[in-house]
Amino acid sequence: MFLTAVDLMAERVLTVAVSLIAAAVAVGATWLILGRGMVFAVRTTLSDPVRRSAMRLVAASTAIAATTVVMLFGAATTAHAANGVVDAQNKAGFTQYIDSGDKVKVCDTKKNGDGVLGWISVRQTNGKFKDHPRIYVGGAGKCVTRAKDVTPENTSIILTACSVSGPKGTPYSCNSKIIKGS
Repeated sequence: MFLTAVDLMAERVLTVAVSLIAAAVAVGATWLILGRGMVFAVRTTLSDPVRRSAMRLVAASTAIAATTVVMLFGAATTAHAANGVVDAQNKAGFTQYIDSGDKVKVCDTKKNGDGVLGWISVRQTNGKFKDHPRIYVGGAGKCVTRAKDVTPENTSIILTACSVSGPKGTPYSCNSKIIKGS
């Protein structure tokens, strides 16, 4: 049986929760209430100083568990957040953004005598989008990939793909897509 990343994360979270319950039982807890990764109450039959130490142990364990959950689920949500592709409206080609290495790939996929023009626009800290230089590809089956320094990191990106009659022609059949940053 193959486990997905979500299955593995759920298994790790369950392991942390079982460890917390075991720690509480080991220090004499008579009941333990868990909810959203937090310990709401622990009641023990131990003396006050020992109970306070047990509470600190359980609180520290809960903090570690909560941090672990955030790290696991945080990593899972950002892995593919900024990758994307958009086709020109006439399906003559596409523009693709690859987050790993900040690469933009533009491909001409249709034998129609025209090329494809693609580019990205990156949301800046002031909320406006900044266009990066356009990439032209002419000839069916050809692609061009360029590294782009996308700053700020984890921001929204607009991908655009257009057909164009030659490198200096007027773009037509344009299509755009927004990729949300994490």
